[in-house]
Amino acid sequence: DRVVCGLTLDAVIGGPKHIATASDALSFERLRIGRLGFDRKRLDPLVADSDLSEACDAVRDELVETYLRSGVTDHLREWRMNLTHRHRFAVGGCAWRYAQFTWPVMPALDRRLIRLAASLPFSVVKQRQVQQRMLITRFPHLARLELDRNYLDTTPLVVPHRSFGYETKRRLTKLSRRCEAWLGRDPRFYVRTMEFNSPGWRAIRERAEDARSATKALFRPAVLAKVLPDPRVKVDSPNDPIVDSTPLKNTLGLMLWLRQHA
Repeated sequence: DRVVCGLTLDAVIGGPKHIATASDALSFERLRIGRLGFDRKRLDPLVADSDLSEACDAVRDELVETYLRSGVTDHLREWRMNLTHRHRFAVGGCAWRYAQFTWPVMPALDRRLIRLAASLPFSVVKQRQVQQRMLITRFPHLARLELDRNYLDTTPLVVPHRSFGYETKRRLTKLSRRCEAWLGRDPRFYVRTMEFNSPGWRAIRERAEDARSATKALFRPAVLAKVLPDPRVKVDSPNDPIVDSTPLKNTLGLMLWLRQHA
């Protein structure tokens, strides 16, 4: 009656992938959680209500202050902010779905594990070093399987016999996967499913079209039309198709919520 679920475990023991430096120039946009929403340059023209604009500024300042109080080092600040916001709400809110409608046994919620992770130096958690070492030493058979980690290179952690032939095959596989991505058939699962122009997200965008009229109290319609165009229009994600599209997905969710509750 329980399912062991590894959801958000990577965030606990994997180390932050981006770390903001605490300084006088620190801003909300430099925080990792700041990438989940629009920056000030894109949001200010979009918001129609002046009081809401002021509230956004207040929230930005509050989150920066919270970041500065969250730890004695930058990596602990980023780690705690990431767990407190993204993984508590965005990830934690859907944990039950991954456990087939039963509350999962989640190692990431174990208080002893969290205390241990907080005490580890950043030098051993960055780039998932703890995870990789545990996989290699405790689960060597798994470590020999190819890795699907949103990269074109799927080289396993443990390669039994490195040779010229193996290296050639690895490079050819990477080139083949790159060509698939260029042709619009990206072999990377999460990139393929989370890409904003994918069939699934186009269907959600079509559902949200009926909700545009419900957003007039918050957003300027003309600006919203540019930020979130018609579902038939391809939206470019120049750097990261998963991260860069997150503000747009959050906007879609808000539009659908407004249609139901406004």
